[in-house]
Amino acid sequence: EGPKTKPGDLALHLAQAIEYGDEEVASQCAVALARQQATLSILLKESNYPTEDISMKVGVEDATSSASITLRVRAHTTIATLKQQVFQDYGFHPLVQRWIIGQCLCVDERTVSSYGIRKDGDTAFLYLLSAKMAELTEQRYEEDQAQVMLSSTSSLSDDDPSSPGFSLPGIHPPCPGLTWAKQPLPWRQVAPPAGWSCPKCTFINKPTRPGCEMCSTDRPEDYVVPGTYKPDETELWRMQQEQEGILQYQKREGERMAQLRTASWARPPWMTSSTCPPSSASRPVPGPPGHPVLPRHPPPPVPTRASLVPPRAPSGCRQGPPPPLLRP
Repeated sequence: EGPKTKPGDLALHLAQAIEYGDEEVASQCAVALARQQATLSILLKESNYPTEDISMKVGVEDATSSASITLRVRAHTTIATLKQQVFQDYGFHPLVQRWIIGQCLCVDERTVSSYGIRKDGDTAFLYLLSAKMAELTEQRYEEDQAQVMLSSTSSLSDDDPSSPGFSLPGIHPPCPGLTWAKQPLPWRQVAPPAGWSCPKCTFINKPTRPGCEMCSTDRPEDYVVPGTYKPDETELWRMQQEQEGILQYQKREGERMAQLRTASWARPPWMTSSTCPPSSASRPVPGPPGHPVLPRHPPPPVPTRASLVPPRAPSGCRQGPPPPLLRP
């Protein structure tokens, strides 16, 4: 048995075999990689995706404000690339970005097309965390900002250097120093959304939801639904479905417990007491077919110690010896 081929070479051979449609070689490479327990990340080349740009509508929110923007992406654009694009254009660090597409919390390795972004007008949602919640330090932000500025120096030189950048009313940037961004977001001040913030993914859920809509984390135990809150039609329908599901579950549990009680307390027809079975002497005697059941006679009394002791002679009378035994 020859020396093992390195996982990198096997992965390259696997990619070539798949590209040329060689199923046998692809299978052999896959088996060899599985035996070595190699960690892979398989991505399609950009040539396998459509080359047209896609106008993706994005709703952006933080704890107090919201905005709507449009981004130009391609089908092969990954979420990590999308975060860098927003960082370069708007100044929001990738660590504070939480992308949600099709009710899925997006991961960096997947492409936008894998989440359903395939044509103009498809929508996505971007929620911005605070720097404290994202554990983003000012030093880390400034270092990453400098790298982005170096990579986009040519594009920034076309802008007016006297431009003050943007200042967002009612929103606190994740870190100081965001005024260099090229494009201001069309923020609008909105009332704080009614609901509870997920302690895991920070998504703002509606007050009546028992768990997070994005990651299924339980609602905080100390949260109280506001008394003035009025759920919309979609929420009312969901609450009705949940209530019906709870009632059906309780009904099934009640029927199951009733069957268990019936099985555990089942007795023959002649047993009238639920505490102990009747004695054999008190059981009725079945008669011939067509005749009534005859009651059994009560059993003779059980002799006691007192009944076995002979009576004593009256006082004053001499009791003689017992009579002799008669032999045959």
